[in-house]
Amino acid sequence: MKTKLFILIAFILLSGLVFGQRGDSHTFNFKVKFDKSIPVEQLQIYYTEYSANRITSINYETNEENEIIFNGVNHSIAGAGNYFPTLIFSFKEDKLINGSNEKIETYRLFYLISETETYLKDDMDKEILFTNSNHPYFIKVDFKWENNKRVYKVAQVPLIQISPEILGVITANNTIIKINPDK
Repeated sequence: MKTKLFILIAFILLSGLVFGQRGDSHTFNFKVKFDKSIPVEQLQIYYTEYSANRITSINYETNEENEIIFNGVNHSIAGAGNYFPTLIFSFKEDKLINGSNEKIETYRLFYLISETETYLKDDMDKEILFTNSNHPYFIKVDFKWENNKRVYKVAQVPLIQISPEILGVITANNTIIKINPDK
């Protein structure tokens, strides 16, 4: 009986090591810059809820260079699609309808999509810049390792060039979470 109990306990402990997933928390700090025609103080900022990589805390502040400086902590689960949650910036505008004097409230959306699990503090050395555009606006950030250092790539991409895997992350559920600025 003791042998069977020992085998059962050993199996339970071993299965936790073999079948378990590793989670990790990362401190992030990065800037997003906007064209002067898009005042950052007027933006509403959200992120997508994504259970495999969730933000545990996030704050931001703006500066005179029309930048938003983000910092916080996110938690990722190894092997479960390690993507930093997508950030969505919403810019409210009032536009005239079809040449009339009637204005309608519109929202222009800007998406920051990541193919990395986080932006490590003091590691992100590329500028992320959104400009005015009438087309859907996606900026994708990813990296590759070179000489034991992350080398980031930042590029504006059309929707058709976003991989189905990333689109699945963006649309995994219909919840977005609002981010409030530091007070």
